[in-house]
Amino acid sequence: FYINGSFFYHYKDKTSKFMTLSHWSNNKLIYPYLEIFNSYFKETPIFIDNICIGSVEKYNIEPSIKKEILNEGRLHNILANFNEIQILYPPQGLGDILFVCALIREYKKNNSNKNIAILVTKKHFYDFAKLYQNEFDNIILYDKPLYPNNNLININCLAYKHKTLYDIINKYKNFKNLFINVMNADEKCSLYYPEIEKVKDNSLSNSILIAPDSVSVPSSISDESWIFLANQLKQKGFDIIFNCNNKERFKNYDKAFWDIKTTIQKINNMKAFISYRSGLADVIGAFCRQIPQYIIYPEKYDIGNQQNEKDCIKKYFNFCSIKENLDNNLVNEYIYDKNSFLDIVEKIQ
Repeated sequence: FYINGSFFYHYKDKTSKFMTLSHWSNNKLIYPYLEIFNSYFKETPIFIDNICIGSVEKYNIEPSIKKEILNEGRLHNILANFNEIQILYPPQGLGDILFVCALIREYKKNNSNKNIAILVTKKHFYDFAKLYQNEFDNIILYDKPLYPNNNLININCLAYKHKTLYDIINKYKNFKNLFINVMNADEKCSLYYPEIEKVKDNSLSNSILIAPDSVSVPSSISDESWIFLANQLKQKGFDIIFNCNNKERFKNYDKAFWDIKTTIQKINNMKAFISYRSGLADVIGAFCRQIPQYIIYPEKYDIGNQQNEKDCIKKYFNFCSIKENLDNNLVNEYIYDKNSFLDIVEKIQ
């Protein structure tokens, strides 16, 4: 049996998140969450042997169900106007989101009749996208699965679906060229970086920030090697700070883990920035254009379809070069070997 117009919320752990809420209406069983995304599975006929034992007024309960039980009030309000807004879903990496944001003005030239939003899944991605808040009609932080919709532009799929890194590197000149093609921008266009408020801090003028971690490339440098680098720089009189939120690592050195905007502002006051190849290194390459930066790539990397990992890392190095992609001549880049850190120590004066 069922009650026409009523809603039912299923708390069973194994129930799909998209099907926890059911709604019976006009001989149909409707899943409101899937309905929001206009999914093919959003409704099904009620079995003919089910008996309707009563009816309730739908309009009295529907808004509170969608906003309170689903706890999707803000997102529902946005997605309910899909016809009026186009949502860009970039690959969820800091460097990828940077390229999408830096090309947004070019993208809007070809989509001038639409309101444009960007959707990200993590708080630090959201913090970065907010640097471009004047370019977007909305910035959405949302960490649940999304169903396809005509106005949801999945840039992640356009860039990476069914492609190995080897395929991408052999098709495009570099990362900038990849995103220019995916976003249908002009081949000769420039990347856009909004002006960020400068915060003067003379106490950092002798400091060097070391960012030792990355989620985009395999880890090949031990903490002991990073400490060796820090010790060498300390002997030259520099103050060393590690970009790290683990208090147990890099003992005897200061550690900091600021939000993206603060990190940019702090580094712009420093002597230098040293980083393992990461999305943060992309952001600093884009927004810190007056201080030297030293970026270290792993000594080997399997990008697919090749046997020699050292040849692979050379291809990756050329494709991902921050100096070339972001046109920053203060970026110095190395494929890691036993001399990399010594060369960096010698160069920083």
